Amino acid sequence: MMKRRVNKLIEKNEKGFTIIEVMLAIVLLTVGIFSAMRLQIASINGNETAMKLSEGVLVVSDTIETFMGLPMTDLLLTSGDGHDPIVVDTDKERYTITYTVQDIVAPSSNTYKEITFNTSWVSRKASWSRADLHDSSMTNTFIKLD
Repeated sequence: MMKRRVNKLIEKNEKGFTIIEVMLAIVLLTVGIFSAMRLQIASINGNETAMKLSEGVLVVSDTIETFMGLPMTDLLLTSGDGHDPIVVDTDKERYTITYTVQDIVAPSSNTYKEITFNTSWVSRKASWSRADLHDSSMTNTFIKLD
């Protein structure tokens, strides 16, 4: 008798999850996981871009330092943009630096050279299905005084 009464109480208060509630929870969990995956991919791409840009700045800074030490009559500092590109290979990337030199004569009859460096490289971006390649570049200009 007591057992029957307990079974009736359990049946009356029996509560659980319906299949619809379970399916909805699975869908919401799946959406959350995929959103986190997209954030992770965006974070990886951002870190990769920042690293390549920092490395490119370091490469062009080194090149600028080299040019600052050259005499004004050096063949690398002749006016124009027909100079051979400078190729710098690092552990992870190949940077190509092209540059143009422009002579500037100031009113004080001093000669200046404006040197514009264009540094380019190919970046790889992760995506859902493949790695996309695209060209990246930056431009730096400095003035060399006589």
